[in-house]
This record gives sequence, structure tokens and C-alpha cells, in this order.
Amino acid sequence: MNELWFRNFYKMGVLNGEIVKTLRYGNRTIQDNGKPAYHKNEVVLVKFTIPPYNKIPPIFDKDETVVKINSLIVGNFRDFRLESLVKSDLQGFNRRAVRENLQRLYNKEIKNWETFTLIEFEKFNTSQT
Repeated sequence: MNELWFRNFYKMGVLNGEIVKTLRYGNRTIQDNGKPAYHKNEVVLVKFTIPPYNKIPPIFDKDETVVKINSLIVGNFRDFRLESLVKSDLQGFNRRAVRENLQRLYNKEIKNWETFTLIEFEKFNTSQT
């Protein structure tokens, strides 16, 4: 089962359904450099990393959940509007703060032409299987 990781700060938002989107670097619909490819309707395990965040391998919180991916939108950074980030882990940030947050997360300068994937998901009830 593929995994989707969030920092522990976002745990409650994901668990209670307030966060149902995330913007991830690269085209996450194809496998690249060991990063998984995600697919529409795929069920994935969500794990939450805890500080220190720069640990390799990461340290995970004991809480996990399962979500179903509803959509994957691939585009350039400049194509994603703030409206598309509502109910995401970047909600409430202005454009500059979104870029700065992503630059810190990925430890690189983010250019307008770089590819990102907006992943939209919903909590998955295991009794649905």
C-alpha cells in the first residue's frame, strides 16, 4: 500500500476531514526516483512524521489513517491558485507563503514552471471494501 506522509502538525486536520488536499512536488502520477505513483481511487496509508523532521528514516507518530484518492491534478506551480488549496495543508497562506513553505519542505527554490501534483482525498472507511 502506498503511503502519504504529513507532518504531525496536520494530524488532527487530516483525521477529522478538515484537510482533504495536499500539494506535492513533481508529477506524482508516475513513479520517479523511488517516489510512489498515486492513482485515482487508490487507497493509501496516511502516516504522520514527528520532530525532528530531518531524520532519515523519519520518525512516525503512532496514529495512522487510510484515505482514498479522489483526484490528481498535475500542473506547473504557477497554475495552482489559492482557491485550489482550500481544505489543504497550505490553506490560508498567501502565494508567497505557499512558495516559502514548499521551499522549506523540499529544500530547494521553487520556480513557477516546476511540476506539482494536487492530491485530493477522503477518509476511507475500511468497511467499504
